[in-house]
Amino acid sequence: MGLWDRVRQALGGRRPEAGDVSAYWVYVRCGKCGETIRTRVDLRNDLSPQEEGEGYFTHKTLIGRKRCFNPVEVYLYFDANRQLIERVIEGGSFIEAADYHED
Repeated sequence: MGLWDRVRQALGGRRPEAGDVSAYWVYVRCGKCGETIRTRVDLRNDLSPQEEGEGYFTHKTLIGRKRCFNPVEVYLYFDANRQLIERVIEGGSFIEAADYHED
């Protein structure tokens, strides 16, 4: 748990994932060093319309903070209702939120 998460918890705040309906959280593990990384995709502002067909996409380049600087490329595809329909990753692997650990 990071410093700001501890401050929020001490003040009765919530974790960033809780109840944030405008966000899609992505959790990955770096394929080179194994560091876990998370990022937030703002479903209102981070998505671009797909050129063909209906729906949206976004691309994120994630780099860890501690062990290495290997880029992890994440491509996310959403339908017209902003529901995830496909995800692709290069340089790492997707993990579940429960497997994410702040180092």
